Amino acid sequence: MHKKVLTEQVLYHGDVSMPKGWEIDRNDLAHHILESSFRDKDVLYSRTLSKVSDYIKEYIHLKFKLSLFENKITGEIYRPGKITLPLLNVNPIDLVNSSDYTMLYGVHVKDCMVRI
Repeated sequence: MHKKVLTEQVLYHGDVSMPKGWEIDRNDLAHHILESSFRDKDVLYSRTLSKVSDYIKEYIHLKFKLSLFENKITGEIYRPGKITLPLLNVNPIDLVNSSDYTMLYGVHVKDCMVRI
């Protein structure tokens, strides 16, 4: 008898500890997220967001041998105590081109609960 893994759910978690000199400007990131929510569009290019994204991609590649690329970048703003609708990043009609991983990064978060 042989085992074949058909599906797998993996959760990578932790703090993003950027190298010295590459610290994250959270105010700049929050500004771009706020701007995108007013325009009701995806986040446009942000140097700060690019630094975070590049660091995560390189870290995941070195640590777990996974190659990541950006499919879609959005920003959400939530009020305290707000419960969101389920966020689904899978297109059931086009599974091949759907995202395999989703990254959540909190900016100016004091207290929150993420339900996966």
